[in-house]
Amino acid sequence: MRALTSVAALMAVAGMVACGGDDGTSAATPLSVLDADFVPASILGLEVEEEDVEESLDRRTRTYLDAVGMYSVRDDELLQATLQISRFRDDVDHDRSAFQHSIITQIGSSAPRAYRIGDRTVWLTTGKSQQVTIWFSEGYLYVLGVRDDFRQGRTLLRGLLETLP
Repeated sequence: MRALTSVAALMAVAGMVACGGDDGTSAATPLSVLDADFVPASILGLEVEEEDVEESLDRRTRTYLDAVGMYSVRDDELLQATLQISRFRDDVDHDRSAFQHSIITQIGSSAPRAYRIGDRTVWLTTGKSQQVTIWFSEGYLYVLGVRDDFRQGRTLLRGLLETLP
């Protein structure tokens, strides 16, 4: 189950590093880790824990991000979902649809499809034995990976959309 967490973190971070091309808009700055209190300690009765991504970030530079956080969502010891939150640097035009599309297409293994949930647009794709949801809000990129067999995946997504900025 830890593999799901590691794969999701590296998948999204690797995608963002790839976006940091040599176009003059990216600087070689190391990524930091988001504060642990960025997400609630529990949601829908599931425990949310910060995962250690420090080692994964040590070599990551030349990116549009300045911070990343990775969180596991568990029912007792069983991993049900992972949530990666990435904060864009202030000088990045993260609201541009072409920029967002370039990120979305790098995450997941199927063609992403856009859906409206409330006032937000989310993109759904798949990963190995998981459903992956991607959304942007207030300078952040969110990537939620939920186990295929977790029956409350949409409820979890709605709860996160209501809770997070």
